Amino acid sequence: MRSAAPLLFALAAAAAFAAAAAQPAHLAAQVAGPAPNHIVIFLVDALRPDFLGCYGGERGASPNIDSWSREAVLFETAYSNANWTKPAVASLFTGLWPSETGTVRMMNVFPDGSEAESCLPAGPETLAELLASEGYRTAGFVNNPHIDAQFGFGRGFETFRQGPYSCDEILAMFQAWRDSLQGAERSFAYIHVLEPHAPYEPRAPYDDMFGPHEASERIFSGGKIEFENWAAYRDAVNAGDIVPAASAIESFRNLYTGEVAWVDSAFAGLVEALKSGGSYDETLLVFTADHGENFHEHGTLGHPPNTCWEAQIRIPLMFLFPSRWEIAPRRVEGPACLFDVTATLSRAAAGRPLGRGADLSGASAAGRVGPRVSITEGVNRFTARSGDLKVTVMTPPEAELRISRIFDVVDDPAERHNLLDEKPSFASWFAARAGRWRRWVAANGEENRRSAQPVEADGRLRERLRALGYLN
Repeated sequence: MRSAAPLLFALAAAAAFAAAAAQPAHLAAQVAGPAPNHIVIFLVDALRPDFLGCYGGERGASPNIDSWSREAVLFETAYSNANWTKPAVASLFTGLWPSETGTVRMMNVFPDGSEAESCLPAGPETLAELLASEGYRTAGFVNNPHIDAQFGFGRGFETFRQGPYSCDEILAMFQAWRDSLQGAERSFAYIHVLEPHAPYEPRAPYDDMFGPHEASERIFSGGKIEFENWAAYRDAVNAGDIVPAASAIESFRNLYTGEVAWVDSAFAGLVEALKSGGSYDETLLVFTADHGENFHEHGTLGHPPNTCWEAQIRIPLMFLFPSRWEIAPRRVEGPACLFDVTATLSRAAAGRPLGRGADLSGASAAGRVGPRVSITEGVNRFTARSGDLKVTVMTPPEAELRISRIFDVVDDPAERHNLLDEKPSFASWFAARAGRWRRWVAANGEENRRSAQPVEADGRLRERLRALGYLN
């Protein structure tokens, strides 16, 4: 463990946390290029960066993404603003903290005691709305039932299609939409592919490309436990009622890797479509994810809303800027956040950053992000990364906020050694500042939460949510 002056670090971290709460962490240097003619976000659901070769993955699942990354700006350390899909994409669409959008929980409780699906509130401007107002034709192609127009995510999109589409089908829909545009029209497309989200079912030839898998037969652990519902098995594992065999975990990882390879092929098709259509050099293309995935590293499978391990909240983040911007490919140090995408794209297209993120164009040109705190929210907790330290803050209902874990994620990337007992003064100091941020963001989000109307998912959505393990 490196030596450091705890008091000085505490002062620096607390000051950085206060700055993050008070205002966006914008860099002084920003790039002012002409507005891009085309903007594309390619978001891969549940994608861990360490399964990509460009982020250190060693299984060869992403040759096309890896090749493209050498043309792009790659942020080596990037975090989602939330630990599961709906609040993460709500932050991406609005640039706000998940608590401000009221989407941290799957179900919201209303004053009369009723419950309904959380949804994107009508108040905050969305990235699609902003770009539409700037004259961009807008389209969203999504395979995740949480990101449905019923829940407010279609706002600002002229075309919005959500359904049980494979990544190949989504790419085909994008290409058909793109071909329908007039040559001079500017465009914004949000592409959200579900692979490699559980229950991990890659198509051939990716299904057995990376090794054997008993998962395809729904048989797990040494006791040959069979299950018909992914959620039931996952929840039993996460509750400690089932301890999966190493072969089961390896099966999950093999199938997951197969789905990463499937997405890699689809992404290659996207890049080729942009190049063949002559718009590649005029496109601001973003590759990212909404969150990652746990493979029992800490006794957890999937991405439950009450855990914030690095495997779950770290994401890949890469930008290809229009060639006229003259931003060279590079790897960028320092932390970036998902809602920085919102700020970067909105400033590029409209001259102003939307939300609370940082415009990363300056960091992309300079090769580093300035000091800041990155925050990821979950249910009854959030994590804050400041420097090398990552702090988990518990926020139970009607109870005082408290620090539960402190990790040096540079020296201890597997998060095995909790430093909480070794840094009591830091924990106390940090808790006070975390409390101020929590009160601040809660106050800012109160109007949005009050204005949200109850939304009941229709039968079609409920079946899809159940198939993906969100409903039992």
